[in-house]
Amino acid sequence: MLKTPRLLAVVLLLLAPLAAVVAIAGPAQAGPAFQQPSVGECRALTMAEFSRASNNEAAVECSQPHTSRVIATGRLPRDVSWSAPLRRLNRIAVRICDPAWKSALGTSYSSRAMTAYTWGWFIPTKAQRDRGARWIRCDLVLMGGKALVRLPTDNEPALTSPPHPNRIAACLTLRSMAYTTCARRHGWRATGTFVIRQKAHPTDRQFRRAALRRCPSRVSTRSFAWDDHGPDRWRLGDHVVICFSRTRR
Repeated sequence: MLKTPRLLAVVLLLLAPLAAVVAIAGPAQAGPAFQQPSVGECRALTMAEFSRASNNEAAVECSQPHTSRVIATGRLPRDVSWSAPLRRLNRIAVRICDPAWKSALGTSYSSRAMTAYTWGWFIPTKAQRDRGARWIRCDLVLMGGKALVRLPTDNEPALTSPPHPNRIAACLTLRSMAYTTCARRHGWRATGTFVIRQKAHPTDRQFRRAALRRCPSRVSTRSFAWDDHGPDRWRLGDHVVICFSRTRR
């Protein structure tokens, strides 16, 4: 699913990976944990596989090149079915995945926001759900525009203090405005962040007003863009707004 962020002069799209990816390892007995994946499993997923509703991609040894790693698993609440609205399922997934994301990367909200790392939440296949599976899986990935980039480390925490190296720093592709590492071709670069200190998720107008006031001191070009991580993560305390400078690479 794509969401449209706040911006100045350009339309900036942030990929919010809500696709479903499944594991084949786990208990054989039918029930909520049927074939539930394990934290720490690695996979060499393509962007296409990452974006599908489900697949049977097998885990690989983490010593081999891989583009995703399971950082958390959780269960669907008993009073919620898989037919619930996507918005509700997403809120459940955010509560499961976001704390694991913070732990996996470490440092601060602002530091994490300046990287091309993100996470996706995944559900069982229909066959697994028919056997009672009720788990949600959270994977850490590194965006590279139209592709996933090989994870450079499985250490936790993965980050040190900024500035981050180009191989993980957050940039945007020139035309599609997709998140990518700055080591790949890009047209925008995250050059600063600021925090909006209010409980409610700001409206587009509030974001625009704040960005026009605060991004200019955090960017190096007259044309700039901004983004946040959305209302569900805002509720969990992520109030960071990212400012992007126009670049040529």
